[in-house]
Amino acid sequence: MSHKALFFQSLKPKILKRLQSCDIPNATRASTSVREIDRIRNIGILAHVDGGKTTLTERILFAAGVTNRMGDVDKGNTVTDFLEMERERGITVNSAAVSFPWTPERGLLRGKRHVINLIDTPGHVDFTVEVERALRVLDGVVVLLDASAGVQPQTAAVWRLADKYNLPRIVLVNKLDKPNANFYNCVKSLNEKLSGTPLICHTPMDQSNNKKTFTGFVDIVNLTKHEIGSLSDDFEVSEAPLNNQELKCENLLEARDNLLNVLAEFDDSLSDLLLSDGFDSLKIETEVIEQLIQKVCQDRGNISCYPVFCLSALRSLGVRYCIDAVCNFLPPPNRISNESVSGSNSLQAFVFKIFSNPQFQKTLTYIRVYRGCLKSTDVLQIVGRGRDGMEQVANRLYELDGESVKKVHEIGSGRLGVVMGLRHAKNGDTLCRKGEQTSALPGFAVPKPVVFCRVEVESAKQIPKLTAALTSLCREDPSLAILDVKGVQKLDTLKPEDDFVIGATGQLHLEFIKHRLSTEFRLNVRLGPLNVQLKETVAKSASFEESKTVRLRGIDNSISVKLSVHPLWNNSTSQGSLPLENLVMFEPDHLSAEGSEDRNLQAVKAGIYDGLQRGHLGYKAHHLSLVLHHFSTSDNCSPAVVQSTVASAVRSAMKKATSLLLEPYMEIEIAASNDVISDVIDDITNRRADVKNVLSPEASDDLVNVAFVAPLSKILDYSKEVRIKYSGKVSINSMTMASYSLKTEQQ
Repeated sequence: MSHKALFFQSLKPKILKRLQSCDIPNATRASTSVREIDRIRNIGILAHVDGGKTTLTERILFAAGVTNRMGDVDKGNTVTDFLEMERERGITVNSAAVSFPWTPERGLLRGKRHVINLIDTPGHVDFTVEVERALRVLDGVVVLLDASAGVQPQTAAVWRLADKYNLPRIVLVNKLDKPNANFYNCVKSLNEKLSGTPLICHTPMDQSNNKKTFTGFVDIVNLTKHEIGSLSDDFEVSEAPLNNQELKCENLLEARDNLLNVLAEFDDSLSDLLLSDGFDSLKIETEVIEQLIQKVCQDRGNISCYPVFCLSALRSLGVRYCIDAVCNFLPPPNRISNESVSGSNSLQAFVFKIFSNPQFQKTLTYIRVYRGCLKSTDVLQIVGRGRDGMEQVANRLYELDGESVKKVHEIGSGRLGVVMGLRHAKNGDTLCRKGEQTSALPGFAVPKPVVFCRVEVESAKQIPKLTAALTSLCREDPSLAILDVKGVQKLDTLKPEDDFVIGATGQLHLEFIKHRLSTEFRLNVRLGPLNVQLKETVAKSASFEESKTVRLRGIDNSISVKLSVHPLWNNSTSQGSLPLENLVMFEPDHLSAEGSEDRNLQAVKAGIYDGLQRGHLGYKAHHLSLVLHHFSTSDNCSPAVVQSTVASAVRSAMKKATSLLLEPYMEIEIAASNDVISDVIDDITNRRADVKNVLSPEASDDLVNVAFVAPLSKILDYSKEVRIKYSGKVSINSMTMASYSLKTEQQ
């Protein structure tokens, strides 16, 4: 079988056929003892776009003996980037997981076999949800930095996500073989831009004697040197202990002293030793240093330090050291603090990803088992999220094993796995066994869509197929929104006769959805022009009261309603961050119970919802509060009449309060060559941008970083336009939602 079966996302049709016929008589157990849990590592690789994540994954798989060749991103033959769009563009779109065994060659756990589950995550801001849900089930991360650029915007963004989940991490300074690489500037940017204190465990070899290329690094902890003879294709790396002359090097002694000084803050005995007379850092045992690094790395309650290592993934220098560091310093599943993997036999599993194949009509659910043991044919129940007790059967269980997808009878605690047959499961669900009780696990944040366009097919005959395809994609991708032409969410009520508007987190996200509709669902779709979803609010407070009688089927339906709307912003916040949600309040003391039934109260709430979903100007209302002061109806009043009357009253109140339009603003960071920076700033100023910062980095790449905020309507095609206009001299580092601000008539 192709090595592409190493990861969940590469379940191509021929592999799915095998899954269908994979009735192995002696299917493997995957339950986990305490000792086995200690030898499991669930990790992810994080970096900015083009940081080298996929290249490092290829080198790791080759070093582990899982593959017999190293794929190349530029050639489009990597293991984890299997989608056609990923290979064409040379970027990662889906988070892809691989599993492999590894026995460390050095360190505290030297010679002890481990199983590493590794997730290669996207670096593009449009696919942040893939990073978010991967981090939700990981126990540690490996962060890559480009030695020529230091900490870049998306690196800082994913670092904050790792902080959010309290994930221990190690840092690899990658691409040290680049001509403009600077290890020390990179470390400096770590100190200035990211939380925590770096523990410098490697330094580049002395590049004196006019050596202009990176030839290796010095291990400060083990006092060894690792170098490559030439930048050829043999990837032979030598390792040797430092000789007496090298041990006296001033830079080495200073680096080792600095490392021990940081570690001494967490260990009193080491602190006392440093203050003693005649202290010699070279006499501190390697094992003592490694134990302290492990201690500070695995303290999830206070993640303040992280080890930093040298790496050239392209040249395979430092790759083995990286995997050893994962085993030695990052924690196993049984040392996490937010969920327990022991202490109870009851099952607790978390759904973090769903993948469907339309050709074989199979839904694959990716889970992390936090407690207990999931067995095939278990009847599972969903916990929390308003869907308690919904039952489904785990028909088949799979784990990744070397070069194949392996069927198992059980998936033990601390492990990742694939379940077939969970038709009702959704991203973020907590699962337990029928008859057992467990608490619902926290989910993960999903970014809201910011760009929208209409999607159409060639003929009306394809509309039902499009409906099914969009429903399936929304189940897989929680950041994808399906709306009607009025901007109302339609995921749960899709009908073949509807017009569809899809909302995505960016233009690249939209292109990816179109590609999947065309290739996987065999739909020839057309996307309309990009548009921005406006919202509306009110300029002042206003109340509206209405009493009317509607004769319906010979029966008089009388209703009286009084409500008021109020802005949740003022002049000082009109151009800044506005509150994102509406506030709806009821005054029960003023509600008339005469003739009012529960069903009409529900109709009132539905009317308020309808009125806020499409306000006076036809857009979704935001940043306002609504107070219902009075409501009464006649006996047997139709709920439909109540709902439509209340919705009309909401819109009338908004009209009376002067409806205003809001438009989304994006926060953008770009890097531009110094020779075009003036033109770039003039261009973004013409796009109504507010320039926040212009910074020239110290790295020798002659790039100027510019941070600005601009209305989304003015930058919909900005990435494409700057690529063409400036011939690659301008790159977009990040683009995230900033806020909604007032849209004036002049704008």
